[in-house]
Amino acid sequence: MQLLPLEQLMSLLLPWSSTLVPLSWGNLMSDSNSTIAKFYPSMCKGSALPFLDEDLMKDAVKAVYDQLTDEEKERNTDTEKYRQVTNYLLLGNTIRATPFCVVY
Repeated sequence: MQLLPLEQLMSLLLPWSSTLVPLSWGNLMSDSNSTIAKFYPSMCKGSALPFLDEDLMKDAVKAVYDQLTDEEKERNTDTEKYRQVTNYLLLGNTIRATPFCVVY
């Protein structure tokens, strides 16, 4: 099953990047009462994080989903218009960031 945009961020962000998601979701990374806080340790070796339990994460964010603003809810949808823009921007950034990439 495909993850929604904010769920994708929750599945790959390091705990100190919690400001990149809405406050209620970022708090899930550090609140000791959160069922998913263990997946976001304050100290980790390199960039290695524990494997995130996707179902547990989805349950945790579902509990605070109603705290999202209407704009955040709209941006968290899987709509074609957002996917096309996101893919275009990601591709452009990837091409520009690749030092040995030759664009024909």
